[in-house]
Amino acid sequence: MTKTRARLNCSLAIVVALFGNAASLPLQVTKDGEQRLSRLNVAVYTADGRPVTDLTAADFVILEDDNPQPIQRFQAAKSPLRLLLLVDASQSMLRAFASLKTALTEFLGQFGSRDEVSVVSFAGGVRLETDFTMNSDRLRRALMDLEVAHGRGDRTVLFEALQIGLERLMEHPGSRTALVLASDGRDTGSRETKSSEILDQAAQSFVTVYPILVLSRRNEFMEKLATSTAGELYPADEVASRSLDSLAAHLRNHYVLGYRPSTAPKPKGLARVEVKLKDPSLRCVLLPSSYRPRS
Repeated sequence: MTKTRARLNCSLAIVVALFGNAASLPLQVTKDGEQRLSRLNVAVYTADGRPVTDLTAADFVILEDDNPQPIQRFQAAKSPLRLLLLVDASQSMLRAFASLKTALTEFLGQFGSRDEVSVVSFAGGVRLETDFTMNSDRLRRALMDLEVAHGRGDRTVLFEALQIGLERLMEHPGSRTALVLASDGRDTGSRETKSSEILDQAAQSFVTVYPILVLSRRNEFMEKLATSTAGELYPADEVASRSLDSLAAHLRNHYVLGYRPSTAPKPKGLARVEVKLKDPSLRCVLLPSSYRPRS
């Protein structure tokens, strides 16, 4: 491959103050010091903007601090998607629940016939509304039948629900996986699971989490959850003012690249990651927040 053909043609599309074609990433290590498998979500387009979904791992190059990295996991854009929709049905969600259900129903209507979705709700406990299915009518009914939990108190087991959702998706390592969490980010009832444990489990899971933050402008836990899993946070006001078309398009068409850094960690724990395509006629986009912290 010539230097010209090797030029970077994968740009970041990020909602923070990063512009250009690379990101500086903190290193992600396990408790025993081993560097974790990092996930990159990448979309590829032709010059006129049409998605390209038939590439293989051999068409991509990952560089970390200018050092080529072997691609250790690859999931094609055409491979089936397994999406778990985790919906907070606690009383604190009451004011936004009707509009949220409408937005989520429209969102689920945009997936393909080979994509499988499961709906899980939680309040004081965790409830499976429908298992993974391709049946859009069943999913629509499951969502529209959801109601805010009634009863005394407002116990919310957010962390326990996330643990269950991540474990269900980790059972399918051969599929592209994603977890969409709709919640205000408040946990008032998890007794066995802490926020730090969930963030660590999420970072190791190779599952991308897309939190939809409802009835709040900021939530540190939800922000960390998105960043640590190569996801993106969707604030409530954005969900109310626009549909989730961009997220649905991303989930339908993205490739998943996984690699474990082959070089020793930097003293400051930062790494510069780039993705290249071997075909210079194509444009590649490293999708929002798909640089996950590795610390």
